[in-house]
Order: sequence, then C-alpha cells, then structure tokens
Amino acid sequence: MSDDPFAELEALGEDAVRLKLAKGHYGSQGFRWQQVQEWLRVKELSRSDFLMSESLRVARSAKNAAWIAAAVAIAAAIIAVISIPSVLAWIYGLISLVASR
Repeated sequence: MSDDPFAELEALGEDAVRLKLAKGHYGSQGFRWQQVQEWLRVKELSRSDFLMSESLRVARSAKNAAWIAAAVAIAAAIIAVISIPSVLAWIYGLISLVASR
C-alpha cells in the first residue's frame, strides 16, 4: 500500500469500495474500516456539495429568467397603454367610415 491510505480507494472507485466493504474486505471495525467509512462519507458530502451548487446555479438562472420575463411584461403593458389612443382613433375612424355609407 502507498503512503496515501486513500490511494487504493481512489484507484478502485466508490462502487468497488462499497462492494468490498459489503463483503467484509475491510473488516467490520477497526482503523482501516473507519478510514474506508470516512472516505465514503467524504465522497458523499462532495457529491452533495456539487448537487447543492448545481441547484443554486439553476435557481439563479430561473430567477434571472423571471426578472427578464417581468421586465418584458411591463414593457408590453406600457406599449399597450400608449397605443390605446391610436387604436381608439382607428376604431372611431372605422365606425365613421361605416356610418357614412
């Protein structure tokens, strides 16, 4: 075994280490068993940290998209309000045209 107690575990990978642990390869207690358990716990925590950061990234992206959608909706409402007199004038003109026939 190398100086790094986790080098073998890293080389095997998490799935193989879990399988060996389940088969009792590292014993049922003791220092090496504790090292393996700690290594697996650290792997799980780092995976959880990654998932949490990815979730935060997605949430920020969704928040930004919501702000953009809100800004576009406000702009559309302003444009609609501004265009009401033009639309009303067009409707009145159309009514006058039809009434004059």
